[in-house]
Amino acid sequence: MSIQLETVAVQVKDYVESLAFNGLNLASEDNIKKIEFFLQNASRLEAFRLATSLRYLHIELKRFLKNRTAFNIERYVFFLSNCWLLSRAFVSQEKLKEEKPNIFENLMGTQLDPEIKSKLILKVVGTEKVHLEGTIIGFVFYFLSLFGKTRGKILKWNLMLPYKSGLTAEALLNLDLPNTDPSKPVETILLNYIEADNIPYVEKDNIIFLERNKESKIYVDEESGEDTQVSISKLDKFYYNSKEIYQKISKDHEVTPFDLPASFLDYIYVKEVNIVDIDKEGEEREQAPVYNFSLTHKEDYPLVIRIPDKTGNFKLIQEFKKLKGKRIIDGVFCKLILDNGQLTLYPLGIVHNNEITYPNLTKSTQSNRELLKSVYKIK
Repeated sequence: MSIQLETVAVQVKDYVESLAFNGLNLASEDNIKKIEFFLQNASRLEAFRLATSLRYLHIELKRFLKNRTAFNIERYVFFLSNCWLLSRAFVSQEKLKEEKPNIFENLMGTQLDPEIKSKLILKVVGTEKVHLEGTIIGFVFYFLSLFGKTRGKILKWNLMLPYKSGLTAEALLNLDLPNTDPSKPVETILLNYIEADNIPYVEKDNIIFLERNKESKIYVDEESGEDTQVSISKLDKFYYNSKEIYQKISKDHEVTPFDLPASFLDYIYVKEVNIVDIDKEGEEREQAPVYNFSLTHKEDYPLVIRIPDKTGNFKLIQEFKKLKGKRIIDGVFCKLILDNGQLTLYPLGIVHNNEITYPNLTKSTQSNRELLKSVYKIK
């Protein structure tokens, strides 16, 4: 396997150098097929980080060739560079594997086997919509864990399906929540606490899999559906003053050549938020447009909400436009991101009057159940 990996790494390195030298003007469908070939080989050899970078390179190149507005030159260059760096590392992988096995495993992106958690009590505190044009749609649900060794942590569950024309991500909320009896739609987890038994969990990434284990049992606690004060009070774990936030940057964040210009730092709960101004950047420089929402909040360190102007964020952008100058929000639960040296936020949930709402969800008066059944052949 090691010789095969080195062979593939040399091929990818040479190909990426050729692609960079020739430039996008000479890119063609042959390049797409070549990347697909490398992607299959990298996946087969379990070089998952290389496979992931090749996958995103594949997506961006297809967008360019089809003249799609979703094409992002910065993202294309990043994954082109990432493929080159990873392939260079694997060319001399025998020495790296012997001398620095931990670094080698990180570069490979080795997937850990999940452990089984016998009991979890969870409350959704945020959602993120995923809409990759022509590829996948769905959500990442962010649960606050309220029990056991994971208590106080944010656990993620990914609900995604291949994109089909005419479907929105919200349609997936009509799917059956896995391992419930009687069956309940996924959307019930937004308003209620859930108790889950025998759930696969990967500690490294704090990911749970509600659907993978046939032995899993999920119970929806509808009686406590309106009582969100417990979970809101525990969000204080993610509330930081200026000293704590700067310590977090200096101690917890190590910049590497594989980092994006925008890097995830942590989750943060920002209190007493007031949206004071809005501007849109990027269009003049032919970059992907981004909305900046200037804000004040309870602490004194500077923060700004930055939301890329793309399909999956449309509702999110509209909601924060409505909030400008209207009222002070009790709190916003966000991802904290270091974006080219600036502390920025990506909102996941809004807390106001002891309620948690999810600003990127579009309310629908009709059920997409029949449409989902015809497209995905679900029960």
